[in-house]
Amino acid sequence: MNNAALDQLSSTQAQRALLAFYDLLPGSMWPAGRKPSAAELEAASEDVQDAATGPTARVVEALLADGNDALKGEAARNLLRQFQEVEELRPLIDQAIIRAREPDMAIPLLVGVFVVGLAILPKIDYKKPPFHITFDPAKNAGALVGKLTELVKALPAAVFGG
Repeated sequence: MNNAALDQLSSTQAQRALLAFYDLLPGSMWPAGRKPSAAELEAASEDVQDAATGPTARVVEALLADGNDALKGEAARNLLRQFQEVEELRPLIDQAIIRAREPDMAIPLLVGVFVVGLAILPKIDYKKPPFHITFDPAKNAGALVGKLTELVKALPAAVFGG
């Protein structure tokens, strides 16, 4: 699949796809062989929220609040496009898109935590085989805010109600 498949997803489906992608990522790709838990992603998101300022702070707050589906959907779509750039992740993105189109797939209230948590991942530096994802949010909140600011700048103004 390509970016057109992502573009065809509704905001709700894009959020579902991001959650499915996270679910599909093998634990072996992460430090200690396990993915960060929702609680760990939530803690990292709170750290970013505390460190963020200006427009980025407002977007983080909106991502972590209830509602704001258009913003969360576009952020999820943007993140999936970024992960799609890594050839080894493309099959997972394709599977996530298929899953996202399934009816009655609920979206947890913490979807914003996953959006922020995946947005602050460093660029995936991989060696074949295998490649690993680094998740160390305690290292530098400022750098994490910078990564989220990149996401904010990439979002269309329409998702901000403008």
